[in-house]
Amino acid sequence: MMSNMPARLRIRIRYHALLGLVLAMVGGCSTDLEPFAESEAYYTIAGYLDTGIDTQILRVVPIRGALERPVDSIDERPTVSTTRLDDGVRTVWRDSVVTLDDGSAGLVYVARFDPLPGNRYRLEVTGERGTTHAEVLVPTTAFDSSTVRTSQFPSLIDYPIFWPGIRDVIATDVFYQFSAGARVYRKWVLYQGDDRGKLESDTWRFIVRFIRDREVMTEVSGSSGELALSCMVVRLGVTSPGWQPPPGGVFDPALHIQPGVFSNVEDGLGWFGAVTRVSVAWPLINVDHQMLSGVSLLPSPATASVCNTLARETSPWE
Repeated sequence: MMSNMPARLRIRIRYHALLGLVLAMVGGCSTDLEPFAESEAYYTIAGYLDTGIDTQILRVVPIRGALERPVDSIDERPTVSTTRLDDGVRTVWRDSVVTLDDGSAGLVYVARFDPLPGNRYRLEVTGERGTTHAEVLVPTTAFDSSTVRTSQFPSLIDYPIFWPGIRDVIATDVFYQFSAGARVYRKWVLYQGDDRGKLESDTWRFIVRFIRDREVMTEVSGSSGELALSCMVVRLGVTSPGWQPPPGGVFDPALHIQPGVFSNVEDGLGWFGAVTRVSVAWPLINVDHQMLSGVSLLPSPATASVCNTLARETSPWE
């Protein structure tokens, strides 16, 4: 899908569900804006700030009126910056040329920084014709991992986990450290669409699909034998206000690219959001995967930090 980019960045763009969404929103849509040729709309932008990574990504597409001479999107390279409004810290993003699924060229902007929960950021995309801008508040959560509970009657196939006080979740990931024989493996499994969980009475209910995830672990290890789990980390992506997926978690690019439908952008189109990651770790003492049936996992603060560290050191995009 992408070229002329670092391998790590290509992997992230290709596999991450949220970024796939925002790229799809602009990747398959025409940059001609015939019905809105008289409006002051300069760029379509699609992206989000993510506290779980240190490299932020934004897609930018110039908007052209029907009477303007067609211009390749890569020939117009605006200046992109974000300003942390709480203290005025400004970051300039760098552009990278990418190749989209239809073979056309496009621009993706990247910047290395860690968004801070509770801070508001202003994005500006400035070219010769004008500036498209948006503001987003990185969500903060009053989250206490000790309140997370699991089902009293879990099964081998499904393992429900309940997160009191957590709402507006757009993505869920599960990290496993496991061994097959003498080798130790680490792997993130990304949950998409309805699999990310659902809200029930101010509590987010998420189900770990052990049997399905075991297939991923078997593929990674190349072993069809016994797998011993030593760490499990469940991580939720809590979204900024107003950015919620439709039922089923399926976005229609033709619908959501229209003005006023799915946009917080001024003098342009698209969406600029934010995701804050919260996680809970369950250290396991070489528990056989088959033995998790009927086991109620309880977070242990003393040893969970080790699992959280391992999870942070493992890229979800590999």
